[in-house]
Amino acid sequence: MEIIIEGMDGVGKTTVAKKLCDKYNFKYVDRPLQHLFNIGELGSKEDIEFQSKLNKIFEEDSKIQAWITGLGNIYNSIKYKNENVIIDRGVISNYFWNGNDENELIFKSINDLVGFPDVTIILYASLETRLNRIKARDINDKDLKDSDVYRPDGYKKMATFIKKYNIPYVFVNTENKTPDDVVKEIEEISRKSLLHFDLTRGNIFHNNSKIGIIDFDDAKFGASVCDVAIAIANLFFSKSRGVDKEGYKKFIEVYYSDEKEKIKKTEIPMIKDIAINWINYVLKNNSFNASDTESFEVRKKLIMESNLSNIDDIKI
Repeated sequence: MEIIIEGMDGVGKTTVAKKLCDKYNFKYVDRPLQHLFNIGELGSKEDIEFQSKLNKIFEEDSKIQAWITGLGNIYNSIKYKNENVIIDRGVISNYFWNGNDENELIFKSINDLVGFPDVTIILYASLETRLNRIKARDINDKDLKDSDVYRPDGYKKMATFIKKYNIPYVFVNTENKTPDDVVKEIEEISRKSLLHFDLTRGNIFHNNSKIGIIDFDDAKFGASVCDVAIAIANLFFSKSRGVDKEGYKKFIEVYYSDEKEKIKKTEIPMIKDIAINWINYVLKNNSFNASDTESFEVRKKLIMESNLSNIDDIKI
């Protein structure tokens, strides 16, 4: 699983990311270019010299900085593929620093190569709060002299990038909160994702035991269990095939195999009601022919008559 923590300097990215890594045994990742070129620890002579050389190169043109920083983004996506990592800054920060009309194609290319993390968490705090936090860690911190810290359009620019590329994200206001408060809030919203809503058979494809989804034009951000319920309603209940009990049970076992027992016990009982509500919504807001309407009604009836709550004793 890949999580990226974004936000302006002083918002608490590093502290929160490391606390999450410690709690869930994830790997903390930052400074990708330093790792790529095997540069020493943060603040070491080698690191300072390397950063100084980068800064001189970056002064040449924002396109050069975007590409070089993007190289770090690409390195992370390759190096930590299929690992549980929390990355301190990603492509969104790159865009915040370097994005403009002249290099939009650069960021399109980077996004195409990197893809999306499982979730991006954007931490927010006011300028006053962020400055106080920076001063608290070091009154002489170089970030206090960095003009990017004071930019009033910072979060607006990040939001523009997120909207343009439909990046799944959660927004956490850290104002007047301790790092532990922020971690707790992230834990409470971590079961959200980009929901498809138009999750019909025509938008689901199967290839070599992998299931994918296309056509996200109506996607919204919300509780992940909503898409789980809609997928189950479409895949395992139908007028022509009836109920696929074994398919449903296998789906649930695999989907929740890496989740905590608490999450399973919370979400599985919700699936039936969400699936029924989704069918009601679809029937109310669409004009189908008689055959399609009957298909949805039969599917709804089959779900209503089923016990989907107990994975160990599904009675269908």
